[in-house]
Amino acid sequence: MKKIIVMLLSLMIMTSVGTMNVSALESVNNNIYYDEKGNYDNPETGEYFHWDNSNARSTAKSFSFKIRYSLKSGSFKLKGTNSKIRISNATFVYASGSKASCCSKHRFTVNLRRDGLSNNEATFYAPFTSAKTVSLGGGFSTSSSYLVEISNNDNLPSGIYLSGSGTVEN
Repeated sequence: MKKIIVMLLSLMIMTSVGTMNVSALESVNNNIYYDEKGNYDNPETGEYFHWDNSNARSTAKSFSFKIRYSLKSGSFKLKGTNSKIRISNATFVYASGSKASCCSKHRFTVNLRRDGLSNNEATFYAPFTSAKTVSLGGGFSTSSSYLVEISNNDNLPSGIYLSGSGTVEN
């Protein structure tokens, strides 16, 4: 009887330790595509989000992106309480980066999100090569952390990506 109890306790301990290790590994792997500056690179999908400024993710700045579906930047702080999203260009490319002819009035959103709590979306329609700016208004905090989330609202044909650049202005 003692042997059975000892074996059951040992099995329960091994199972709980194994579960903790898997949970820790999943937590680490959620961020494997982000570097210390808040840039996102996914070599498996070819998607990226890069801060154009070389300094660490201190305050809002310019960025470039290439996406199929959606992605998020690393976090950063805002310099002021009013914000705008300015997209300089949005075009379609193949995985290689060469231009692709595709789609008209392709809807995508750029969301300035405060740590997953708020949605401040700007909607754009690609393709375009002249800058477009959407004001998100006021009420932003200079002490909170924000991230940029870019999402394709319309489906893209297989092998086609949305590529562009922009700035969080405030």
